[in-house]
Amino acid sequence: MIAENEPEEQEKAIKFNTLVADLVMYQTTLDMSLVLNQPARPSCPRRCGLTSSSMANLPLSHA
Repeated sequence: MIAENEPEEQEKAIKFNTLVADLVMYQTTLDMSLVLNQPARPSCPRRCGLTSSSMANLPLSHA
């Protein structure tokens, strides 16, 4: 939180918050890619990985 009205400090805070948000999105994308690229294994009790039919049912987000 910025206590004073200093444009330079506000700009630094905005850049930092943007960087953190970008890193969170990057990590989420990486994690999802790793899971989606795992093959579905019938021997896994919870059906590890996804099949093409289950991927077709994933909701798509349009930001």
